[in-house]
Amino acid sequence: MYDVYPDYQGSLWLAMTDGLAKIEIDSPFKILPIEKTGKNYFSSIYRFNNKIYATNSFGLLQYDETTLTFKTFKGISSSGYNFFSFGNSLFVLTMDGISKVNSDNTIEKLFDMTASVGCKSNIDTNIFYVNHREGINILKYKNGRFQLLIKLPQVPFEIANISEDGNGSLWLTTYYQGAIQISCKDDYLFNAVDSTKINIDYYDNNNKLPGNLASILIIDENLFCNR
Repeated sequence: MYDVYPDYQGSLWLAMTDGLAKIEIDSPFKILPIEKTGKNYFSSIYRFNNKIYATNSFGLLQYDETTLTFKTFKGISSSGYNFFSFGNSLFVLTMDGISKVNSDNTIEKLFDMTASVGCKSNIDTNIFYVNHREGINILKYKNGRFQLLIKLPQVPFEIANISEDGNGSLWLTTYYQGAIQISCKDDYLFNAVDSTKINIDYYDNNNKLPGNLASILIIDENLFCNR
């Protein structure tokens, strides 16, 4: 061997008597074959307390570093959607409801509802908005438990995402019907005690929004839409 050359992709090139050789150094990225991921696509991935969790159409999985495999949880057999956490507790939204993932990997079901999309409040970090088949509920996390604060009026479209703006209003992204704003006069939405003060406004291509709106981002009280 006459010379060694490191390239910008992290590989080593060796100049030898019989030609060139390339050594590919182990990458920090790993590709897991489908056999190690439950043989299904993931709908969400979440890191919590240095553990990796995932959801798919069969339920909840956790990554096993010794076998490099995602293993399914017992106790959830329906489609899993998203994770969220409060303090030192992990929760998961599934087709069967909202469940808590205990430290011993047991599952504790909290709410019996098809919960697909959720959003944690930035104004009051104990507030959680969750979308289900009958509308949107506002929950409050207190003393390690959730309590139901408000049931918001049902909207007629399927919701893809929920965002909260600086005024405490909710912006709902639909799949094909634009966006929906739910707000409360004179107060944050999660403080609404009078349902007559709750407003629901619809925005679509008539308001110069794309019908197939992909997402809404709220940055420094500015609302951005993309498709």
